[in-house]
Amino acid sequence: MKTILFFSLSILTTSAMGQVIRKCDTTPLRIISDHMANPFENEVRDFLYTFAQECSSNVEYSEWSNELLFQLLDRHTELMIRTLEREETRLEIDAIITDLEYQIAGRVDLKQLVPKIQKIDFRRSLKERIQAALEKAAAAD
Repeated sequence: MKTILFFSLSILTTSAMGQVIRKCDTTPLRIISDHMANPFENEVRDFLYTFAQECSSNVEYSEWSNELLFQLLDRHTELMIRTLEREETRLEIDAIITDLEYQIAGRVDLKQLVPKIQKIDFRRSLKERIQAALEKAAAAD
């Protein structure tokens, strides 16, 4: 019974607006895509809540979330880092870091993104994981 309850809680997260955010859910992706020029912090958080290891088998979700993840990190670096840092215990951070290791669309210049990350002061362990993932993605580019 405990396993079922834990599983139910791990695939559902409630946003600040009371919406249920499911892992691999494309609704927050659409919202982020629509507001890419100026996303709200809660939209970024809800987007990050959708990441999970089991989403890798969902091609539509995987490709779109990867593209948006890199765009957000490039265009709204500080907001993304602050949200990742603040929400780290509630996020599937390993799934996000894994996604950062492979840029599918290749639209973001990773050689310019890494220095932007380095300039931001945030928790060292998270910074090192993000930088290592981006360096891996840059090497594969």
